[in-house]
Amino acid sequence: MRNIVFEATLHWVEDNIYRNPSVEELVSHVGYSRRFIYSVFQEFTGQPIGYYIRMRRMTLAAGKLKVTRQSIAAIAHRFHYDSHQTFSREFKKTFGVSPRAYRNNPLWDTTLLHHKITTAFQSLAPPVLVTLAEQGFAGHRFNYEVLPQDNRRPEKIASKQQLDRYRLATDDDIYILSRFHSGADNQQIIAVEAFIGVKSPHMACAVTHTVAAAGRYLRFLFTGSWQEYACLSNYIYINVLPRYGLCRRQGDDIECFSKESRQCAQTGQDLYTLTYYVPVMNL
Repeated sequence: MRNIVFEATLHWVEDNIYRNPSVEELVSHVGYSRRFIYSVFQEFTGQPIGYYIRMRRMTLAAGKLKVTRQSIAAIAHRFHYDSHQTFSREFKKTFGVSPRAYRNNPLWDTTLLHHKITTAFQSLAPPVLVTLAEQGFAGHRFNYEVLPQDNRRPEKIASKQQLDRYRLATDDDIYILSRFHSGADNQQIIAVEAFIGVKSPHMACAVTHTVAAAGRYLRFLFTGSWQEYACLSNYIYINVLPRYGLCRRQGDDIECFSKESRQCAQTGQDLYTLTYYVPVMNL
């Protein structure tokens, strides 16, 4: 029963995180006493529920500052703060810098971010810190935009379309390089600049070349469905980098998709096997 109460509590909190949910509303929804809910949440997470709510709200706000062009006032309004000043004070209390300074820092210190409690990626092997030499690729550039939707999973449709097309054209492993920044015209858009190709420079349909810079990367090995893969980068940035005291440096994420094709025995879904490299540096 305690597990059921915890799951119900966690789902309700995450579904209502933007509007600053009150404990009284939570108690009414779950149907148990405040003391019991506090006890269960502490048992499963090791942290008070009020602290979890505050840190999750600040983490989501920090993400909007770094990857969108939304004004600080708009972000404060989105999280139901009564004023820009109240939000700024709470943000500085949490991260030690103002929202503006946090946004303008070219590095993204993720150590204070508070990840969403999830059972996803439990089978993901521990990452390995590696140093890669400069690498050249032949292929095509493609750009797309993402409009983050609250409580919706990313889909990475543009990447899947490009990957499926390349799988028909080559038997080599396929690489996708990507970096993101805030959109130029829409304050809420995330713009992604991507490149797909292979290491071989002789691919007939290749129209351009690119280079992935040498440096330190955190390497992950992943096998799973496309739906699981689409959530992988968010999981890495919010959950894994802080755990290792690393931040993402400037550069491309490098994803090497294996040419091997597999399917899940239980669901029949296509499984994707890849090596994922995130450019990192120590804090």
